[in-house]
Amino acid sequence: MSADRPADPALDDLLGRISAEAARRVTRAPSAARPAWPALASAAALTEPPPGAPAFRIRDDRHYDIADFLALPGDELLDACYRALLGRPPDRGGRDAFAARLAAGDRPVEVVGRLALSPEGRTYGARVAGLRPRFAAALAFRVPVAGYALEWLFAALALPVTLREQRARDHAAAVRLREARAEAETARRRLGAEVERLAAAPRRSAP
Repeated sequence: MSADRPADPALDDLLGRISAEAARRVTRAPSAARPAWPALASAAALTEPPPGAPAFRIRDDRHYDIADFLALPGDELLDACYRALLGRPPDRGGRDAFAARLAAGDRPVEVVGRLALSPEGRTYGARVAGLRPRFAAALAFRVPVAGYALEWLFAALALPVTLREQRARDHAAAVRLREARAEAETARRRLGAEVERLAAAPRRSAP
């Protein structure tokens, strides 16, 4: 609006709501279904968390699947591991230690394995299907020289799927970006039309 035009609360409110909606749609994170990894790469703990995974739930029978944990980001992973595998919230020292390990490059499956198979975890008795082969593979990758070669081998075997998934993610992101731009342009046109309508409407004279 021009500087000499008096303020209109209704117009300002409308502009704010339309701008916020346009920004929300443009910044919405893209999502797309991703193909499953081969069993070999999965057993080697090379899988990535699937997008849009459901929230973690503590189960009364204490039976879980490794995918339940690998779908979680760092902070949520630590909280879920302690509560599900040890039956208690994380202590400050343990949380900080595992957070540091994750920041240094440890795989999430290593955190799950170290807690589930610790003396406290064994006493608590929670079961995690699919944990042992993935945990064993992650530990094998740490063996000097041989572990590095093994990790490179598994990474090479998974490379075609990795590239295919990356192409799928790139395509999904491009489609979502086009949709967001179209939505933003539609919102911009509606905003312009509404501004013109309000500007042309007769103003109520002040009492």
